[in-house]
Amino acid sequence: MNLKAKDDTSELSVKKVREFPFFPINFALAQKIKPLYMNSPFPDFEEDGSILIECGETVTFDGFLTALYEREINQIIPDAKLYLELSVIGNCRVGLYHRAQDGEVTEFVKRKYVAEEGEQGVRKIRIDFDITGSEATIGRWYFVIEALTSDLMVKGACWGMYDAMVRDVRPCFVICTFKREKQLGANVDRLVSALTEHSPNFGIMVVDNACTIRRAEHWPANVRLIPQRNVGGAGGFGRGMFEALQDGSYTHVIMLDDDADVEPTAITRLTNLFSVASDPYLFLGGAQLDVYNPVMLADGGAHWIPDRFERPFGRLPPANLGKIETKDGLMRNHQLNFNGWWLFGGSVEGFKKFGMPLPCFVHLDDVEYGIRISLGGGHILSVPGIGVWHEPYYAKPEGWFAYYNIRNELIRLSCHTEALYARLLQDNFETYHDDVQKRIEALMRRVARLLIRRFYNFINIYHYGSAMLLVLAIEDFLKGPNILAKTDAADLHASIMQVYKRFNTNYQFSSDLPIGAIPTPPGTSGKFIVPWIQKTSSKRNLLAQTYNLYQKISHNGNVSPLRFKNSPLGILSTRRRQITVFKSRNDINWRDIRAGRDWAYYDPQKIGYHIFAYNPDLYHEAHERLQAVLKDFKKHVGQIQGEWAGAYERLISEPFWADLVRTFEVKE
Repeated sequence: MNLKAKDDTSELSVKKVREFPFFPINFALAQKIKPLYMNSPFPDFEEDGSILIECGETVTFDGFLTALYEREINQIIPDAKLYLELSVIGNCRVGLYHRAQDGEVTEFVKRKYVAEEGEQGVRKIRIDFDITGSEATIGRWYFVIEALTSDLMVKGACWGMYDAMVRDVRPCFVICTFKREKQLGANVDRLVSALTEHSPNFGIMVVDNACTIRRAEHWPANVRLIPQRNVGGAGGFGRGMFEALQDGSYTHVIMLDDDADVEPTAITRLTNLFSVASDPYLFLGGAQLDVYNPVMLADGGAHWIPDRFERPFGRLPPANLGKIETKDGLMRNHQLNFNGWWLFGGSVEGFKKFGMPLPCFVHLDDVEYGIRISLGGGHILSVPGIGVWHEPYYAKPEGWFAYYNIRNELIRLSCHTEALYARLLQDNFETYHDDVQKRIEALMRRVARLLIRRFYNFINIYHYGSAMLLVLAIEDFLKGPNILAKTDAADLHASIMQVYKRFNTNYQFSSDLPIGAIPTPPGTSGKFIVPWIQKTSSKRNLLAQTYNLYQKISHNGNVSPLRFKNSPLGILSTRRRQITVFKSRNDINWRDIRAGRDWAYYDPQKIGYHIFAYNPDLYHEAHERLQAVLKDFKKHVGQIQGEWAGAYERLISEPFWADLVRTFEVKE
């Protein structure tokens, strides 16, 4: 490994460009995702991606991928002089419109464009305009095209700016991958096609945690493959970031998930914005769109409260981007300090200022880094019109991630709370240091209530493996910074998976429900019959009333305070054979699962059922261990929090990572 950085960026050029088409629009994808481009009714499309508008028809191009949102653009290039450029064949009327946050629509221009006699082929139409810049009116720009006298062909469109100061951008894309050979190869090909023309000095670093990727013959030399041990997403992204910074020839580093379907135009837009951004501490990201429903916004960024446990406020909830309410919601001001690393990056100068990722193996490394940027005076923008299609959160059961989610959030909270208070108090921080520590210790102790709540969230739906990993996460957090500094990440993960598998034996996936199972709809499993086979009387018998009372007094929700023996005759009973079946993962509600009753949900992707069985032995073992670790947590959390905060700067420093990455090498 070459730890001596080259310095090839010292003479980067900055030139003034009269016209810069920084936000191109690619109509080639619009056939499948029309609502992201225009309002209905939708026009016809040609094989080459051109749009055919029949004579007399009007198309409104007001979509996530065609409209220009002012807020983010104005923060990157304030008071810019902009233009809309269209390439068309035929006669048309073009309208440029502005929609403000309050919903008011202003017609900026509506102009007829008629070809001169004998004029054929493609011609350019350009409309100039300025960003409004006012908070009261800032919104988005979109355009409307009407075909006149004959059919019209729209060949291309873009948003551009005048008199742009364009900097040389040499981006390095870092992709951490683990056994996703097909998606990884497709994304590398898309990146190469997008970057070769506009950013020829690009780099792509593929960090392979599984050592299964083989270099494709057609990949150019600036695609670098780095095989290493499985040290998780944080280790993979951190390794790629470290190598990019050490290389010294790149201006920007951009993280990209291996399972994100990227579209080349989004990459061009992102690199173009980096080329006109003058703030070195500005980081840009893109939205996460639902790969299973490609017009749905899954995540548009969020604001995490630094000194609160798991308290994010999303920019928008999951929503249909074809609806006006969602498009308007993206215009509203929302101070982001998080954009996922499915597509996120910044300047090398920015990464050097804010440090390396927290070496936490997987999960919340991007959250921690975003909050760190905000605390350190940097800024994060998630730009509408830039995004990737990615598996959304609802499709990812927490499972073994519970360990990392809980442990890493406790670490993040320990480090960020002290950093926040130091920033708020500034020169008075040392004066009030003892009072601050007492306040932080009290805050950390209150987290115990949230941990108990999370534990029962798992237990109530029989996720015993996740519940036990939550306990393990608290135990390892209490071990202090050495759990990250001296413990081998791959070995630790292997031990975690052993625990998870032992406590997850009550789960199975099957194409069918168990033989003899009686599928019961949610909310009706308190009745000792199958509702769609036998009608019930409004007067319930004594047995049913007693059973419902038992449900109410059960102090742990779905956890029975009594243990029942699994005798053969008991298994044959109607009550034991009933299984609550949810239509999908999104419909799961633990209140509809009766104590001791198995449950399942259907998975249309895998075409089968995820089935969870009640197991009191697994519950009681995890519960007893939780009670023990909570006593230690309340007693020692003040001291442990201070140890994490004291080690924070070292854990995210380049010297620490220089030693760490040596341990990532594949052992012979």
